[in-house]
Order: sequence, then C-alpha cells, then structure tokens
Amino acid sequence: MNEISPETQDWEHDPVVLLERHLWPLAPALLRAALDRDAAIVARASVDEAVATLGGRWEDLLAPYDVQIDDAQRATVAETAAWLSELRPRVGADGWLAEAAEATREAEERVKAALDIFRKVFISTVIARQEEHAHRASNNALRLIQLHRKLERIAAHAAFEASRLGDDAGGVAAVAEELRTLTEVTRQTVDEVEQKTRRL
Repeated sequence: MNEISPETQDWEHDPVVLLERHLWPLAPALLRAALDRDAAIVARASVDEAVATLGGRWEDLLAPYDVQIDDAQRATVAETAAWLSELRPRVGADGWLAEAAEATREAEERVKAALDIFRKVFISTVIARQEEHAHRASNNALRLIQLHRKLERIAAHAAFEASRLGDDAGGVAAVAEELRTLTEVTRQTVDEVEQKTRRL
C-alpha cells in the first residue's frame, strides 16, 4: 500500500490525474470524427482507451493505494465502459454527424461521473489515512508527555535524595544529573511532537 501525503505525493503520477489523461481525449475526438472521416480512426482509438481504462485499468492504478470502491460505484463505472463499447461502432459511421453532439455530451457526462467517483474515493482514502496518522501521532505525543512527567518525578526524587545525603551522595547526585538532562531532552521531544501533531 502506498503512503499518501502532500509531502510524498507526486501529482504527475497521481492515479486520478492518470485516469483523467486516459479519458480526456475522448470528447474532442468524438466531435472531430463528426467533421472528418479520417478522424474517426483516432476517435475509435480514444473510445478503446476509455473502455480499457473504465473496464479495469482504473483498478490497477488505484490498487496500490488500497482505495475501496463500493458495488454501486463499480457498477456506474462498468456501465460507462459498456455504453462506450456500444458507441464505438457508430463513431464515424453513416449518420454519425447527426448523433455526434448528443453522444459526445452523454460521453462527457458519463466519464465525468466515473472520474468523480475516482476522485471521491481517492480523496476519502487520503483523508482517512491523514486522520489515522494524526490519531497515532496524538497517541505518541500523549505517551511522551506521560514519560516526561514520570522522568521529572524520578529526577526530583533523585535530586532530593542527593541533597539529603549531602557529601555522601556521589552516585545518587550523578544519577540525578543524568535524569535532569534526560528530562530536558524529553521536554524538547514532546514540544516537537506536539507541534507536528498540531500541523496534522
């Protein structure tokens, strides 16, 4: 499963952006095919690309991110792929000029609906992971704060015992000093973690 975060996300390879690139040429190609018979070859290739993308390539692009798509969303995407498959033989055929505008409009609407599904589930996945990271970071910060407080108490007891023993406190005084230093380090770490947690 790929980690998704604004810091690590390469938007050039974002799966939704890649899906859009596969589907974007469809509508203009359908309209060009109405005006130029030679453009029908390109339009059919664009339909084939869209069918392949909506017929299963999307799963390959989203799988590394563990994106979950429910059955209704999956059915919408599959229906769009099936509709485009049925449209393909008509592209550039006799009568395409009369049908092109309406078919292009419907293709745009169907592809937009599929892309909206992909965006929604991908963004939901990103948000869920960020919430999970924030929750984990918050729990870790809480543990660090608890550890820091315990270290402060132990350092205070060791310092008290060292002062009570006076000149005979050699080892206890050294332990008290180490504990004081460790307490300062944990305080700095707690501050850093709290700042990062607030940013999440």
